[in-house]
This record gives sequence, structure tokens and C-alpha cells, in this order.
Amino acid sequence: MTKTIIKSAEKKTLKDAEENATVLAFMWIPFGGSTWYQGRDETKSAVECVKLCKQDWGHLYKFKKHSNFKVCIYDISKVTEGWTAEISHKIYELKTKKEVPFVKTVTVVL
Repeated sequence: MTKTIIKSAEKKTLKDAEENATVLAFMWIPFGGSTWYQGRDETKSAVECVKLCKQDWGHLYKFKKHSNFKVCIYDISKVTEGWTAEISHKIYELKTKKEVPFVKTVTVVL
């Protein structure tokens, strides 16, 4: 099943957006949860990751307005077969099992 993103009357599949992704924004949630977003721009990806976090986990956690969220940014430009996240806060390529390079941690206030 393919999700559809509608942006200014132009339809684009999520698969198309992920194929050109070079940045992974990833957040770990307490007790083993996570939220992520793939894109080309670090800032946009981090903000979208926080928005998804609030949407996905809002039924379990109460997020205050203007809270600080720590988002980890990874470079997935050389990842070809996908990636996997482990509870040890490491991201690995699926095919080669190499660790994906960590770029930085960004604080997003939403």
C-alpha cells in the first residue's frame, strides 16, 4: 500500500520522496518507541519528524506547547537497500550491516 502526499494540488507518492532522500531525522521515544522522517533538507526533515512524533504518540504522551525535541540527523545518501534502527540508538544499513554516519543532533521547538 502506498501513502499519498498531496501538496499544492500535486500528488506525489511517499515512495518517490523516499527514493531521493539523503537525510534521516530520527527520534527515540521512551520505552522503545521511535519516529522518523526521510528527506533532503536537515531542517525540514527534523521539523516533520517532530510533527509526526506528536501525531503518532500524542495518545500516549502529553506534549506541552513549545516543547524541546531532540532529533538525531543521519546521512543516508549512500544507503541503497534501506536501514534499520536498534535500541542501542544506532542506525545500520540492511544489506551491509554498516553503521549509518551520524551527522548531528538538532533541537526543534514546536
